[in-house]
Amino acid sequence: ACLAQLVNVIAPILTRSDGLIRQSIFYPFALFSRYATGDSLDLLVRSPLYATRAFGDQPLIDAAASYDAEHGKGAIFVVHRGQHAPLTVNLEWQGRSPRQITEIYQVAGDDPKAVNSFERPD
Repeated sequence: ACLAQLVNVIAPILTRSDGLIRQSIFYPFALFSRYATGDSLDLLVRSPLYATRAFGDQPLIDAAASYDAEHGKGAIFVVHRGQHAPLTVNLEWQGRSPRQITEIYQVAGDDPKAVNSFERPD
């Protein structure tokens, strides 16, 4: 994972002389950095669409995946862009499927505009 601005301005970490806070982008970036190892996989994602003013219709689901052949581990990252209703996501494997699922993380919140502050860091 690569990120141009690591601290302050549009970054996952904000600092000042008396401490630091993690912005909401910190958590998915940390998970992606830790688990997206090896090769990027080419995914076919079929998803319902939602309308945007700037980009027309866009998929509600976005996904990325990686596979680390050296360690025999893969990772799948799924983002639900919708704000009003849950979606069921089905994963279909071609060729080979995983032997076991060792970890699952969900990062979610009630307010897409929520932010951390130095007064309320969590």
